[in-house]
Amino acid sequence: MKKYIYFLISSIIAYLALYVHSELTKCTLHYIYYNAITNLMIKYN
Repeated sequence: MKKYIYFLISSIIAYLALYVHSELTKCTLHYIYYNAITNLMIKYN
């Protein structure tokens, strides 16, 4: 029983870590994309 609870907790933690990681990656990609567009706007204006 204890092993099962431990497994459950560790899988929840792993899932949360993956979720946070993907959210952070999304934000970083968005930030990079936004910077690239801003740089292009500055170049052509």
